[in-house]
Amino acid sequence: MKLYFLSLLIPLFAFLSCRQVQGPEIEFSLMGGKKLFSLDEATHSYVDDLNGHKLYIHTFQVDYNEDVRDAVPLSTLPLVRKKETGKKVVPVIKLSNRLFLQCDSTQLASLGKRISQHLNLVTDSLSLRELVVDCEWSPDTREAYFNVLQDIRTSYDPGIRELSAVVPLHYFRYQDTVGRPPVDKVFLRLVNTLDIAAYGENLSPIEAEFIRPYLMNLMAYGTKVEIMVPLGNWGLLVRNKKPVVAFPTITQHEIEGQGEFSQVSNVIKVEENAYFKGQYLRKGDFIRLTPYSNQHIKDLWNVIKAFNRLDTLDICLVDYDPSFPERYPASLLKRWFSDLNMTEK
Repeated sequence: MKLYFLSLLIPLFAFLSCRQVQGPEIEFSLMGGKKLFSLDEATHSYVDDLNGHKLYIHTFQVDYNEDVRDAVPLSTLPLVRKKETGKKVVPVIKLSNRLFLQCDSTQLASLGKRISQHLNLVTDSLSLRELVVDCEWSPDTREAYFNVLQDIRTSYDPGIRELSAVVPLHYFRYQDTVGRPPVDKVFLRLVNTLDIAAYGENLSPIEAEFIRPYLMNLMAYGTKVEIMVPLGNWGLLVRNKKPVVAFPTITQHEIEGQGEFSQVSNVIKVEENAYFKGQYLRKGDFIRLTPYSNQHIKDLWNVIKAFNRLDTLDICLVDYDPSFPERYPASLLKRWFSDLNMTEK
């Protein structure tokens, strides 16, 4: 009888020991450009359905202009709240690494202040207290870039409470070489842009096996981390039949705005020498455009889950465009988050 009773208890204990319990609390946001901050009802409904708590908007970029031999702001989008969404709007500014290579010491000394002044002009009505800076700096420009970050923080009026920086995935691993930016939070973009020789029809820059090795020290980075999960399309630049560089994201709007491009299906041909996303392209190059698959995106949740040890986790869905409500329904994304929000115990 006792043996029979024990035989009933063992499966029960096994079940209880493997039960699912509540995991980290997930808070997520959306990041995009002009298309995101529009009056489109479908866009706002999509954000509401996802319970997104912040909208990160690419507001302007700063690059070095050869004609004036100085830094100039480009693609400025004034952030004026045209519709009350109840969501917090945070500007994102993109800085070219060429700024820190081409500007002289006098220009660099005033660059942070000038960026802050331009930021004030385009965000005046929102009285913002947060800012995200996106720059793929290099080891030899990190000191200049980090100094500009500190200058932006101290010179922006009325003041920045949370300054964040976007960090490429491999920078996260090699911080001893590239440095860790002096910010309150980093956005870690889960895209591998190094192992391009391995990319093919079934493998992409967000393949779990490409991402996992870089997250080993997720909990030991030393700065608060928000995970950036890409949606939409990525591109592989091919030159003389060899892959050259991977673009983490390419939107149709960017393709149409590049006069040197022509497109047939998912192949973009470079008709004239051009700059695109900080990369010099030659006539005859082509970019293979590939959508991120739902399975690859979903697989990222399991990779994140394996390394996260926090009670809360911030996830930013990036590269939003108006096709997302149909391509990535809110119900589907919430189900993935629900899966991430449960853990085995």
